[in-house]
Amino acid sequence: MNLIAENDKIYEIVKRYPEMKDVLIKISPKFKKLNNPVMVNLVARRTRVKKAAQIAGIEVEEMLDKLNKALKKE
Repeated sequence: MNLIAENDKIYEIVKRYPEMKDVLIKISPKFKKLNNPVMVNLVARRTRVKKAAQIAGIEVEEMLDKLNKALKKE
């Protein structure tokens, strides 16, 4: 299992681990847009974890910690 890194794209994470979409939405309601396939294709393809953390208003380390902990629970 590869850990999620700050330069990984949100699109690739959600495609590889579909359950991560729910984790992202729990991190910030702003990620509810991931429920829209058009938004996933337009925005998530270009957005890296580092930028997503800024959008959520949290430190990238905190976001990585939450994502990777959720990944390890699988």
